[in-house]
Amino acid sequence: MNPLTHSLAAVLFLFGLYRGSVPLAELFLFGIVFSLLPDLDILIAIARGKSMMHLRSWLQEPFGVLAVAVPIGAVLSLIRPEYFLMTVVPYGSHVIIDYLALHKVKPLAPFRDDTYWTGFVIGWPRAPWHTGAEKGIPENYLTAALLLALFLSLFLT
Repeated sequence: MNPLTHSLAAVLFLFGLYRGSVPLAELFLFGIVFSLLPDLDILIAIARGKSMMHLRSWLQEPFGVLAVAVPIGAVLSLIRPEYFLMTVVPYGSHVIIDYLALHKVKPLAPFRDDTYWTGFVIGWPRAPWHTGAEKGIPENYLTAALLLALFLSLFLT
């Protein structure tokens, strides 16, 4: 999934959890930063010259939520208790939304290397391993639905 889709979903979830009790700017900041944090592995892999076929690491799997988001959220919760979920929810939403996309995942990484195909959403931009023959919902529809839901949440409530 693309960064816009990840960010929109995370901000929408946080808005639903903390509407009115946390400033909107903080919801957007946490939603964007922590929904994009799992993709740090991709930037590191690209910088190291790795192939596009092998960019996804355990950071984008369920264990990444436990190993990265939970400790960061625990530390930030010392500043404000809401920051724990404001860290874990966007990071976790990234993992969940990635599982909606048509691609290979390793749900037990880094402990096991079992690989599975998941999803029904065709990501944009298309991943290099997609042939174009996959059946599914284009990510553009998901992004548009998230934009509409966020707009309605912000302006009609």
